[in-house]
Amino acid sequence: TSLPSRTLRTTLTRARPTHAPTAHTGRTSVDMATEQKKEAFRKYLESAGVIDSLTKVLVSLYEEPDKPATAIDFLKANLGGPTPAEFEALTEEKNALAAELETCKKELTEAQAKIEALEGAGEAQDEETPAE
Repeated sequence: TSLPSRTLRTTLTRARPTHAPTAHTGRTSVDMATEQKKEAFRKYLESAGVIDSLTKVLVSLYEEPDKPATAIDFLKANLGGPTPAEFEALTEEKNALAAELETCKKELTEAQAKIEALEGAGEAQDEETPAE
């Protein structure tokens, strides 16, 4: 091993906390704060149902007799997300519906303009016809 990488490895393995350990636990205040954050995050994931969902999907992957080539795609599919093919199809459908919506809006505007023109022509004709 070269000298720089050995020195770096030694430096990393000798890293010391910057704060003195507390008397009763031997842990530093930084370690305790980090542990509290981890515990709060774990509780958040648990209350949101993330832990249960991940556990179920991982168990189903474990029990899968024919392991998929890409585990991440298995996880995505079983967590309820669309597969890449489904995502592409949904994107195409969304684009088609957006184009159809624009066409409908344009047709509606044209129809409203025709109605206004006909109503205007009808009112003008009523004004020209003498009252009986």
